Amino acid sequence: MDSQNDTSSEQSMDEIKNASAGALLMKDIGEKTFLKNLLPRLTKRDFFLNGFGNDASVIDLGNGLIIAQKIDRAAQPFAVKNQLSNFESWGHLAVISNLSDILAVGASGSAFMLSMTLPSDFEVEKAYEIVRGAEKACKKYNLTFAGGDTKEGPVINIVGTLIGIMRSRSYFSRRLVEPGNILVITGSIGRFASIYLKHQAGFQLSADEIDYIAFPDPRLIEATVINEYFDDIKTAMDNSDGLAEIFAQLARVCPVPHNLLFL
Repeated sequence: MDSQNDTSSEQSMDEIKNASAGALLMKDIGEKTFLKNLLPRLTKRDFFLNGFGNDASVIDLGNGLIIAQKIDRAAQPFAVKNQLSNFESWGHLAVISNLSDILAVGASGSAFMLSMTLPSDFEVEKAYEIVRGAEKACKKYNLTFAGGDTKEGPVINIVGTLIGIMRSRSYFSRRLVEPGNILVITGSIGRFASIYLKHQAGFQLSADEIDYIAFPDPRLIEATVINEYFDDIKTAMDNSDGLAEIFAQLARVCPVPHNLLFL
């Protein structure tokens, strides 16, 4: 479970209970407050190395085998919603959203599985496209596509899970930032937002812009180099939720970041 979206504006569960009558509903508190109040109640086992609230979970299975595991629901991509791409974009997003989080804890991606809940009137070809998109992404990023699960349901839900391999017990955490450190950000900032705004304003997007938003790439090369050669980096975060969210979380841990990598 991931509490990466916590902000100082969240209400405590007691405050919400006092302000509401009857049964408390998820819509009353939202995902952020739910996780903020839930995670401290959970028990962390010793072999769960990095604990709850990181981009992915690092687990020591014994005999020198340490894995990272992530599960993530892929929301409908902007490119699919606006008919800029076929449904392969959705399968691609399911893979890279998990892969980015696996990279952010210092692991290398290994095996991916896909779960689809689809309405009975969903077009079969579009379902094939989602799976093809996931399979192509796995091939592109050297992952094993290990199958998955398909069920009928009232709404579309596309969920991926990825297992990664750690090279040692040393992992990146969201909580190891210290004063006097250096902030490092990989990739471009704001390009997706600028393309989105350009489209919303009625301007035609170039083929390169459509490819960028429909089939984004995780920072795989940068992550591989850093994992291999930069042992002094201790903190990393996936910034797919936006820099504002990331900076808010950093401020809660430490006002000055250090050797911090955004993937």
